[in-house]
Amino acid sequence: MRICEHTDTHNKIFCTNLSAPFICEFFGDRLMQAMPYVDYLFGNETVSEEIVEIEKLFFKLDFFVRKEELLVNIN
Repeated sequence: MRICEHTDTHNKIFCTNLSAPFICEFFGDRLMQAMPYVDYLFGNETVSEEIVEIEKLFFKLDFFVRKEELLVNIN
């Protein structure tokens, strides 16, 4: 969260990559805490499906759009 807060305080862009389904499965809570700070979110269809299932989201993430079109953004 320090990196998230740093990027917010210094008006920087914060990008992250979901990398693999296990990231969503084992670190989902921390990932969702950081989500409001994320400007660009990268991942593939498999990871998208995993996070939608784990977080019980009612939409499928589209990684070709800016994340703030789908989730709340702090900065």
